[in-house]
Amino acid sequence: MNYLEHTTILKTNNEEYKKVRLQKYNNTTYKATNKYYINGKLVTKHDRFMCVNAMDNAHPSSLLDTERSWVK
Repeated sequence: MNYLEHTTILKTNNEEYKKVRLQKYNNTTYKATNKYYINGKLVTKHDRFMCVNAMDNAHPSSLLDTERSWVK
């Protein structure tokens, strides 16, 4: 199995929003999971919605860091 981890970070108004997408590939399919963090803390429910909304509405140039790496 191969895993591709894609990390995106947005810093705005003294808040740091982070999205970590982990894609698992095999020979026929792939599966992806997304985790969202605000100021380094894993968030769920309403806070997750706020994080997703902030990242979706942000201008692409304001996304400070995007990184892709293969992990095992």
